[in-house]
Amino acid sequence: MKFGDDLLAQSKLLARYEVRRPRQATLRRAVSTAYYAVFHLLTEESARFLIAGDAKRALRQQVQRAFDHGAMRQYCRTFSGGSLPAAVAPLLPVPVSPELRLVAQHFVLLQDARHIADYDVAVSYSRL
Repeated sequence: MKFGDDLLAQSKLLARYEVRRPRQATLRRAVSTAYYAVFHLLTEESARFLIAGDAKRALRQQVQRAFDHGAMRQYCRTFSGGSLPAAVAPLLPVPVSPELRLVAQHFVLLQDARHIADYDVAVSYSRL
């Protein structure tokens, strides 16, 4: 199982962990962990796209470490608008698919939600 999948499973576990009156810390960790699940999914798939082959696993892991949250946000904002960043356009001669646009939009939303969950103690969470 991929690390991103593990994080998503962990986020779901945290969100349901306390049956009655879940603690704010637990719900906040669920939100934060959901963001990191998507972050790692994107970095894993991007590294796999760039570097194929089972023998190059260690290299792919090093490439994954090079991804930056802020830069990913900027790229996702561009992707979500349907265009490719100038630095990426020559590498991907196809238009941005609707599915990738949706993932990019949700990445930005989840990053915002993670920042609120991690730093804004005035916000209160509840389970729906």
